[in-house]
Amino acid sequence: MAYPQGKLYKADACALNPTLHTGLLGGLQNAAQAVTTLDGAAGIGASVRLDFLRLSGVTEIQNRWAVTINAAYMLAGFLSNALSSMNGDSFEVCFFLPSTGTWTFYLNAPRNVDQGILKLFVGAAQVGNAAGYDLYNNPIDHVNLITTAVFSTGAPLVLAGGCQYIRFLVDGKNVASTGHTLRLQQLAIVRTG
Repeated sequence: MAYPQGKLYKADACALNPTLHTGLLGGLQNAAQAVTTLDGAAGIGASVRLDFLRLSGVTEIQNRWAVTINAAYMLAGFLSNALSSMNGDSFEVCFFLPSTGTWTFYLNAPRNVDQGILKLFVGAAQVGNAAGYDLYNNPIDHVNLITTAVFSTGAPLVLAGGCQYIRFLVDGKNVASTGHTLRLQQLAIVRTG
């Protein structure tokens, strides 16, 4: 079956019940499918984590994204778009942030010979490097960690409390890369100010 290029797959933490502080993919009825967790209080040090390995049973993700279990990786696996590996592949999750403040993103995104360039967005605003994050590497880097506390404009990553939509987009590739694949393990968003 062919899937449209650049189709957006959405995980929505707020549509079902924002007080759960969990991410549920749009349309799911079962709270056991939660994919995000909230740690700590609302102040500095609070964190929200998305475990990409828990997205495997979701229909909206299955069409293009799949979980692979592999002990060589830091979290014993990853979510990837290896089923399509197309430029423009993306998906979106909604996090419920407990408070307004300055936040830092910590993303486990392994690097490999078939990886594309990752761009992150909160709403319409790009986060981190304006050029994105080139995830090509030879040899494989199983434990690559992307850390950013700024928007692509250089402004601090100040986010309002409540629902925030975060999009992961494949936007091109390194000339040496053999594909447009993304491998994602976990995202932690930590309040730092």
